[in-house]
Amino acid sequence: MVEWYHSRGSAVNCGGNHKMQIEKGWATRHTINFDQAALFDSPKNAGGMTSAGLVGHETLEAYDESKGYSRDEGHNYAASLGFPGLGSGSSITAQVQGGMVIGVTANFQLQGTSTTERIQTRYLTPIPLSEFLKKDFSGAPAYPVDVEKK
Repeated sequence: MVEWYHSRGSAVNCGGNHKMQIEKGWATRHTINFDQAALFDSPKNAGGMTSAGLVGHETLEAYDESKGYSRDEGHNYAASLGFPGLGSGSSITAQVQGGMVIGVTANFQLQGTSTTERIQTRYLTPIPLSEFLKKDFSGAPAYPVDVEKK
């Protein structure tokens, strides 16, 4: 696992992004779990984002944010150097088991390309379906379990 720390907030998809207070300000930690990142190298994701691309993107994004730029600026900076990131999720489907949402599957467009990644995630803690339907749980702790280029 690799982590990068910087002074601005952002969002990271694979492995996680954790906002935490350090001394007098907020910092963000970009974390990549290499076992999870390896899902991008599976045969069914051939032609999609790779684990190397993910590491390159997160590294450059964190570097740019460490210079005081926003999450979106860091995201675009990494893409401008040939390491596109994932956009917002669409076609989101919840996986429900026993009245609890255990994860979601969503499509993510690879920034600046026509490539779409279908990523299935699992929540660290299942969420009651009744609560899931009322609130936005996009920031709930989750990890990827499957990645496929569409």
